[in-house]
Amino acid sequence: MSTLTKLIDDYRAIQAAYRAINEEDPRNAELWQAYEAADYAIQKHPCISLEEVREKVAFLLDDDMAFDSVESCYGPGGEPMLAVLLRSLLGQEPVEKSNNGGKAA
Repeated sequence: MSTLTKLIDDYRAIQAAYRAINEEDPRNAELWQAYEAADYAIQKHPCISLEEVREKVAFLLDDDMAFDSVESCYGPGGEPMLAVLLRSLLGQEPVEKSNNGGKAA
């Protein structure tokens, strides 16, 4: 099992746990944070083969929440998730957004 496949499996397990509880459940915030972290881990994982690129793209096209995060969210470093995803498809890590327009220092 590749690292990316494991990250996707972990994401799906956390997603299922999150969807199984209601908003008043005390675990809600903790599970949401885990859900976001699992999504980010997939988005930023550098693809090392064409197979990983295909697996990641298929995952994103199949999961509305993950696809939405690419369209409208930012990573923990302030970089748009679309940029995080595109860098990962090139086999690169995300960059920390700074006063230099998000370019690597």
